Amino acid sequence: MFGIFDIDDVILNGLGVMVGYWTFLMVMNWVRSGKFKTIVFAALIVIAVAAAAVYAFYPKGQHQRDFGPGAKRNGQLAEPL
Repeated sequence: MFGIFDIDDVILNGLGVMVGYWTFLMVMNWVRSGKFKTIVFAALIVIAVAAAAVYAFYPKGQHQRDFGPGAKRNGQLAEPL
């Protein structure tokens, strides 16, 4: 079965390839230069930024609610979407 794609898919996939290739080149240069402390430090920064982003988008205590068909809202059946 064939899917549908848009020009956005082509553009974003191209950007993803470029970012991945540039990241690969940077990591290979770090490995060749022997600056492993820099690699570890950069990896820790990336992990910390990713954790902060997840926390910012999904703060503790807030849960997503299901308002789909058959879901109850305030004790009553929700209207279909």
